[in-house]
Amino acid sequence: MKRMVRLIGAGVITMTVASIAAAQEPAGLLQGIGAVTNAADSHPSYGGAIGGRIAGWVEMTGEFGRMQDVTPKDLRDLLRAVPGVPNGAVFVRVPAYYGLLNVKLVPSHGVLRPFVTGGAGLARLDPQFTFGSAVVTLPSVFTPERSTRPMATVGAGLRLGLGPHLTVDGGYRYSRIFSDYNVDRNLRNDRILTNVGAFYAAIGVRF
Repeated sequence: MKRMVRLIGAGVITMTVASIAAAQEPAGLLQGIGAVTNAADSHPSYGGAIGGRIAGWVEMTGEFGRMQDVTPKDLRDLLRAVPGVPNGAVFVRVPAYYGLLNVKLVPSHGVLRPFVTGGAGLARLDPQFTFGSAVVTLPSVFTPERSTRPMATVGAGLRLGLGPHLTVDGGYRYSRIFSDYNVDRNLRNDRILTNVGAFYAAIGVRF
């Protein structure tokens, strides 16, 4: 009797998983995205994406969001090492709004689906420099001080398909923002790009 109950339970689970895996998904996709970015330090990030499947395994979305701080570690360390400034008195923060066009290769069916993704777009950088309790702008340090710069990303992860209308993505993404900061220090001319790693999760609704 117990064996029969187990067999029936296993059959129900198998049929449920198979029905989810075989369900036809609508082409459209709307996602809410939350992430933790890591540049000089770790900070939260959020965004949203809309798009959908265009052919086979190919999915394309437009994504927009905000990263709370993408300060490059090299930039932070250079500014903190300014001669004559007490350690810890200098603080730099670079929030960024961004927009991306992403292409993702992901199976169209199944419960667990690995994917790879890449994208390109723009990031609006707004560097903020704090000395003590005063927030100031330093055009002589940041060149340009506030700018919109190209951005590129690559990543990979795993999608959980929960029926035809709900998906959950989890993965890692590496982004490069071509910030090209020009920091003059002791007659050096340092050009610094922005590299950002991010672990993220996205809840998607298909339509």
